Amino acid sequence: MSDEKDLKACESTSLNNHVLEEDKAVEGPEVDEDKKELQTIQLYIEELKDRFETKRYKRYLHNVENINYPTESFMSELDSSIKKNTAFVKKIRNLAEPNKDALMKDLENLNLSRYISELAQGIVETKIKLNEVPLLLQICSFLHLRYQEFSAQLMKYWSQNLPKKPSDQFNASKIRTDVKLFSELILYGILPAKESLTTIGNLLIVLTNGDKETFKNLNILIAFFRNHGVEFSGIVPRKMRLLAEKFSLSLPSCDFLQPERQKAVQNLIKDYHQSLVKYIVKERKQLYRMKNDMKRNLETRGEISNSLQEKWKQKNSDFEKLFNLAAQFSDLIDQDMPDIDSDDLANDSMLIKTENVTAVLFDVSRFKENNSTLWDDEETRTFYENIPDLKSLVPAMLYNDSLKEEPSPNVSDQSINEESKLENISELKEPINIDEISILNDQDELDLIETKDDKMKIKTVKGNQSATKDQLDTFFSSLPYCVNRDMIDKAALQFTTTFNTKNNRKKLVNVLVTVPRTRLDLLPFYSRFVAQLAPIMPQVANDLCSQLKNQFRYNFFKKDQVNIESKVKIVRFIGELIKFKIFSKTDVVRIFKTLLSDFHHHHIEMTCNLFETCGQYLYRSPDSHHMTNLLLQQMMRLKSHMHVNTRYEIMIQNAFYLVVPDDKTSSKVALPAAHRYVEYLIFVHLNRSTISFVLNKLRKMNWTDKDTCLFIVKSLSSPWNLKFDNIKSLAQLLTNIYQHQSRSVLMVLDNILEEIRLGMQMNSLESNQRRIAIAKYFAECYNYNLIDSNLLFNTLYSLITYGVNYNEIEQSFADPPLNMMRFRLVSQILSTCGHFLLTSSLRKKLEYFLYFFQRYYWLKKNYLNTLPQNEIDPNVLAIDTLFKDTINNLRINFRLADSSESSKKQLEAKLNNLTANAKEILPNVTISVKNILDGTNNKIDDRLGTSNNCQNEILTSISEDPEEEQDEGEIFQTQGSAINLNDGNKTLDSECSDNDDVALANYNSDEEINNTNENFENTSMKDSNDSDEDSVRIQGPILHRCEDDDDFQREYERLMNENLTSRSQTAVRSNVEIVIPITRDSDKSSNNQLMDVFAFTQNDGNVAVNGHKDDCRPKNFNFQLMTKNLKSSKPMLKLIEIPSDSDLVQNFLTQAKAKQEEKERVKKLILNMNERREMEDNNGNFNSFRSNDSQNNSTSRPMMAKNTGFHNNYRSNNFNRRRYY
Repeated sequence: MSDEKDLKACESTSLNNHVLEEDKAVEGPEVDEDKKELQTIQLYIEELKDRFETKRYKRYLHNVENINYPTESFMSELDSSIKKNTAFVKKIRNLAEPNKDALMKDLENLNLSRYISELAQGIVETKIKLNEVPLLLQICSFLHLRYQEFSAQLMKYWSQNLPKKPSDQFNASKIRTDVKLFSELILYGILPAKESLTTIGNLLIVLTNGDKETFKNLNILIAFFRNHGVEFSGIVPRKMRLLAEKFSLSLPSCDFLQPERQKAVQNLIKDYHQSLVKYIVKERKQLYRMKNDMKRNLETRGEISNSLQEKWKQKNSDFEKLFNLAAQFSDLIDQDMPDIDSDDLANDSMLIKTENVTAVLFDVSRFKENNSTLWDDEETRTFYENIPDLKSLVPAMLYNDSLKEEPSPNVSDQSINEESKLENISELKEPINIDEISILNDQDELDLIETKDDKMKIKTVKGNQSATKDQLDTFFSSLPYCVNRDMIDKAALQFTTTFNTKNNRKKLVNVLVTVPRTRLDLLPFYSRFVAQLAPIMPQVANDLCSQLKNQFRYNFFKKDQVNIESKVKIVRFIGELIKFKIFSKTDVVRIFKTLLSDFHHHHIEMTCNLFETCGQYLYRSPDSHHMTNLLLQQMMRLKSHMHVNTRYEIMIQNAFYLVVPDDKTSSKVALPAAHRYVEYLIFVHLNRSTISFVLNKLRKMNWTDKDTCLFIVKSLSSPWNLKFDNIKSLAQLLTNIYQHQSRSVLMVLDNILEEIRLGMQMNSLESNQRRIAIAKYFAECYNYNLIDSNLLFNTLYSLITYGVNYNEIEQSFADPPLNMMRFRLVSQILSTCGHFLLTSSLRKKLEYFLYFFQRYYWLKKNYLNTLPQNEIDPNVLAIDTLFKDTINNLRINFRLADSSESSKKQLEAKLNNLTANAKEILPNVTISVKNILDGTNNKIDDRLGTSNNCQNEILTSISEDPEEEQDEGEIFQTQGSAINLNDGNKTLDSECSDNDDVALANYNSDEEINNTNENFENTSMKDSNDSDEDSVRIQGPILHRCEDDDDFQREYERLMNENLTSRSQTAVRSNVEIVIPITRDSDKSSNNQLMDVFAFTQNDGNVAVNGHKDDCRPKNFNFQLMTKNLKSSKPMLKLIEIPSDSDLVQNFLTQAKAKQEEKERVKKLILNMNERREMEDNNGNFNSFRSNDSQNNSTSRPMMAKNTGFHNNYRSNNFNRRRYY
């Protein structure tokens, strides 16, 4: 019967379990999650109630009014011997959980009335663990219930040991336990409430107010609020509060402290939390700054220093720990965390835990798409990656001593044997029969010794001990014949099981290093051999790498051109070890840099062999790809700048194209022959002495062909492809091309301005050298009169205003605080063309710009002063010297400001003075200094609108002499007949190419250009020498079109058409100017007659005309007419008299008179100019401007071309050429 009942019970239980499982399967995961959350909040509420009730009951028991202390008779019965009491005090000082029963038994049997002070001091000073706090509470509770004075003594020593000031030093681990014990004693009612609450309040103030910079006490506060936060502050953790609100449950409250006191604790801890949030945000910004520095180093230098990597890892680890602690603390006190989610941290590549920081900064996913594998084929991958694990094949007892072996004290001190003294195994006297070689000797008897557990089988050699040296020599002799993977693997296994001793390992390293220099085929197998031994014999790999580095260093500094095979063997051995990850990649990068630093002769071969061995592996590895690419580019640059023989050139090219993938080299499209010739002329052949030659060749190019013209324009717009010293020659070449291809030169200037603007918008580190070259080119174009000063100053103002935030609050993407590129561009432009700004108005404009430039300098300087000195790049700190050198080179009296506020005051004072001058010129225009200063703070999307308007207002009033403005106004009016100067009177036709974005400014005709240039030069010569180069343009009233204007325009066109129609019907008398050659002498020879085809002579006799006689003027002119004899085909001259009143004679006399007047005028101007120069030299008017020019004439001015037909239009005060507006 009992069995049947048990069977039924089992069936019912299984049925119920099956039903429950089906119910759970029906319920979704959300229901399970809600159940778990509900259970969690219910358990928390029950725990709080139990804790509050327990602490309330303990306070009731420990209340002095409720305690019945023992009588004296009871205490006299207890043991009060000194020996046992002192021993008990020592036990308290060395408290341990296992001694709990013994301690409690001694407490009941001992009379400790005379040792209460020692006990209280021992309890306070002892260092306990968190799990020993309940035992100590039990002891304190027993002592408090038995001895009345124990509470006061305990409070006394707690007050003495707890920190009272933020400057007090304390042990963080002990204070964490003490805070918990002290809080429990207060909640148990063992300590006096008034004094103890004051003490713990002061302790919280010390822990919070004294730790708002390092936050080292955060762990202590987390432990306090986790255990007692509800009792002392009334704050429930946010997670539990949200769960209670979700399920509409009420949380119990603690009545230990009044709400006013809890509010004070809440305010204190919230203030500490706000400081913590600010600190976290600050630390994260520093991490981003360090990351940007590493990116900059990776882009510029190709590697990141080890110190910077270690610093970044340490700071990253500290920040992650701090962030996790802050998250816990924020949840405990129910406060918001800073705006950094944990998900973002997990996905942030900056905080990824990795051993290689370069891999963090490298886009691994994109790199793997282009480089899917490290190896070319599967067999190569198997050889270098599938290494047998000798630890699983060999018993541990055979390699334990090699794992414990300490590294040699100094491997570099070992003597390096020369190649001639090394033992060459290939030159053995006795030949070796390969068939007789066996990796394991057949003479040795191999026994298998089985242990009792049959778990391990050990192979031991029972050969003759005296034959061990012979066996080792045989083994070393057989290594050169291990020419496949299986044989070298067996050799590694044999050495591990048979010859693994300290002396044998040293001999093995020497044998591996002394591999024959002609057996380069053994290096991959020897490297695999070492890779197998490295896990169990690390010292073998370390010694081998050290000796290879020493030999490389020895051969590099030896500087002899012999033993090239030994040098190649060393670098190829290093390259093979890299593939097995035995040799460090950092060390091989240093080797590459060392070789490239002296890239000559044998070093070229060593570099190429090293690239051929491991270059492809390094190039395809994500952590070394960028550095390898930079090294390859450096090698190719060195090749292009060196004169190497054909053999070395082919070797370098083979090494480069072996490493770089084929798709990158084959995708390059070959240029046409004409384009390649243009590149050669401009980028290679152009220098100061070949400008005339290059000009003549370029003029012969087919400029009518669209592709050729655009390619020449592109080449002329690329100064970064030239040497920096040849940029000046390129600008001079561009000036002379303007005389023949003006439209193309305008396209080049447009490209230059576009490059400057794109550089300000993109702000890429890779284009810094390109931007420097463009700035130099732009300044040289001003020196050669291709652009005017207004465009120069507009560009300078754009560099210091476009996208720059002068409010110093938020950083700009276009111009970050640590980016000094724009500063260097302005300095480059000013140092190139600043000393040619000689006129008074230009010097005035330059002075005003320097005040704005100084303000920009102090904007950068103030940000650098806020950073630690060790975090700033030394190249950034060079702006002080660069700024002072720029100011000094301009030779202008400029007072430097000593602070940012001083620079702002100087700028404001100058602008106020400028405003007064501007109102005299433009009385109807209102100029605000505040708007000008605010106008420099542009956003990127403002497109320089506000800035340029402000600049135009500034530049308008910078002038000293009104006569200069009037003279220059006349000059620009004359030139405006051919060039559009931003007004609508004269326009330029524009053409847009379908394949090019550059706008072509098209002039009316070449004749009009030449005529305009002549008028321009004549007008400038008539003006005084003090006339400024640039004029102030005052815009007139704005025209608003209406219907009356349209009617007037239609009527005017109708009248003009009628006039043209009527004039076309009238006969027009031709007035053709005939050029008449003049006879040079009276020689009537046949040769002279043939040369003087149409000669002219005057009739000296008196000729009667209309019956009158004129002695003053001849009435007839004799001309010689050349005719052709029909019979003999010889030319004949016939004398013809033409009256003086004929059109032919009158036109000739008019031309002769005009030429004579022109000669006289030019002669007068030259004489006047020489007189003015003599007066200027005597008076010393230009000493300040020409003091340095007289000393450095060869460097400050370009050399004049030797070819008389070649124009060198460098900027001067006496001649003005065409300019670009």
